[in-house]
Amino acid sequence: MGSIWDYFLAQEEDIRPMKISLERRKTVVRKVYQDLQILLGTFIGGPLVAGYLLAANFKTLDEGKKVRKTWIYAILLTVIIFCIIFLVPDPDKVPRLLIPFIYTGIVYFLIKKLQKGNVAHYVQEGGAVYSWWRTLGIALIGVLATLLVFVGVAHYADPSAYYTTKTYGVQQHEINFYRNNIPEKEVDQIANALTQATFFDDELKKSVFVQKDQGNYEISIVVVNGVGSDPNIVTPFSQLRDNVQLFFPFNKVIINLVEENTNKVERRIE
Repeated sequence: MGSIWDYFLAQEEDIRPMKISLERRKTVVRKVYQDLQILLGTFIGGPLVAGYLLAANFKTLDEGKKVRKTWIYAILLTVIIFCIIFLVPDPDKVPRLLIPFIYTGIVYFLIKKLQKGNVAHYVQEGGAVYSWWRTLGIALIGVLATLLVFVGVAHYADPSAYYTTKTYGVQQHEINFYRNNIPEKEVDQIANALTQATFFDDELKKSVFVQKDQGNYEISIVVVNGVGSDPNIVTPFSQLRDNVQLFFPFNKVIINLVEENTNKVERRIE
């Protein structure tokens, strides 16, 4: 039979592994993203991803003051990119990879300016590095977030991005409309009326916007600014309205003459 000291020693041996386990749980492995990971994540996911990855590094390196500055740079760069996309006169002519290369180059400069090789030194001293899978996952989340912002801004800045357009005749005359506002069948009927009224002819392509408001058909036609006050020009459009009205005895037809640049209604013909 062992002594009382043997009992207490055995208890201490049982407790020691538990203490070690608890200490290990308290130890958090601090990791960083290397430069190449940040650049690839930025190229795929955009400046917001760069902001996230750089901010994570600064937290690991105990450089908390740089976190706020990093997010400011990332948000500003994102805003600038959106402004470029929406303000470029003909964005389709811009190479698709040009903008990602530009903002990735800017982020490369920020890495060198803000991190100053501290991440490389941290890794050389035995610091842990996040996996490439994590980097790619964050980049894909960044893509989705950027797309959501882009769609929201595009919808707010240019609702016409959600128009449906149908074309008619040899000249491919266009009628723009919202599917949730007016059925396509009724749009076809309006196109037929415009054709019978010789507005949709074979000489010059024309484009109109059609909407339905409380049973009324409103046809908006873009004209040169200032012509709405000229009776010589308004008269043919009044005749056009009367001719189109003949095809819709149960729906009032309204023609809006819209300014070319502002989309302001210059003249409403009822």
